[in-house]
Amino acid sequence: MKHGTLFFLFTLCVSTVFGQTEAQRQAMVYYNQAIDMLDADDYGSAIELFTKAILKDDKFDKAFYQRGLAKLQLKKYVSAAKDLKQFTSIRPESTEGHYYTGYALMQADDKQGSIAAFSRSLELDDSQGKVYYYRGYLLLVEEQYDNAINDLDLALANGYKTEKLWKYKALCHYKIEEYGAAAQAYDRYLEENPSDKKAMKNRCLALYKMEDYTSFIREMQNYLSEDTESVDNLLMLGNASLKLEQWKDAQNYFDRVLVLDKTNAVALKNNVIITGKLNNSDRLLMDYTRLINVEGSNSTYIYKRAILYLQQKKYDKAIADLNTTLEAKSDFAEAYYNRASAYSAVENYDKACTDIRKAAELGMDQAFQYIPSFCNAAGR
Repeated sequence: MKHGTLFFLFTLCVSTVFGQTEAQRQAMVYYNQAIDMLDADDYGSAIELFTKAILKDDKFDKAFYQRGLAKLQLKKYVSAAKDLKQFTSIRPESTEGHYYTGYALMQADDKQGSIAAFSRSLELDDSQGKVYYYRGYLLLVEEQYDNAINDLDLALANGYKTEKLWKYKALCHYKIEEYGAAAQAYDRYLEENPSDKKAMKNRCLALYKMEDYTSFIREMQNYLSEDTESVDNLLMLGNASLKLEQWKDAQNYFDRVLVLDKTNAVALKNNVIITGKLNNSDRLLMDYTRLINVEGSNSTYIYKRAILYLQQKKYDKAIADLNTTLEAKSDFAEAYYNRASAYSAVENYDKACTDIRKAAELGMDQAFQYIPSFCNAAGR
């Protein structure tokens, strides 16, 4: 009994001196053992010991903090965030506590929770470049591009530099149509990552959007040397060459599109435009025919081909195309007028007379002057 009393008095004395209860003392023992396990990279054992410490003292802030960090090492992000939130509820002034909470939530894909935790950390210390970077990335994912750019700039201003920062900045600028800034940011990123094909392509897209077609073509040709050709890439190169009035280069790109996709209407229509600029009537006839084969009997290019046949004095083919045109659009005065000319050229004056009168009935003033000659020849 005497020894028991002395032990009680001694324990009471220790607790009074150090401000600890027996449970808190035991919690500290477990905590120190857990720290030793962390030093040995034995995170599983460390977590078990931190848990024992917390069971002895559920207000043991450092145990929650260290257990949360240990769980981060094991990629147990949801559980880690729970521990770190508990720590910051006890120590709300902890900048690092809010940072690691944000990091754990980010890894657990809780974007809104992570942004809130990072924001709280920055309220306590606004010089944390890395935290601005992470929050900027999350804002990018959340499509808050202006805010993301602001954070990424603050990350740079506070000395945090990483290759991906420039990539994220470039993407944000591109999304809000600041193409010049996007191209510059991609330049910075590609200085360190010259083999990143996607970034190289995106830089080319930015140049295209800012209508710097000369630079776009040069850079896109470099990109294509690193990648296989695609319809989209070649179409952009063709369009850029069109803008620069580099007709033969444009046609070459569109022809390469048609090797990959022989029915590509954009390439076919642009080739029609280019061939017209180059005054190559034989090629134009071929381009019209390819486009008509894609669009079918309702194609407006059937009429354009008919006119070209007329110019080449291929009257029977012109009449056939004009017949198809008028089947689709029976009130097309100009088509009747041109068919009348074709019929007259092949000395089918009866049909020429009928068509020229129809063109006049539909309001084509020019047709009236030819009614006498066409219809007199037909004996009408």
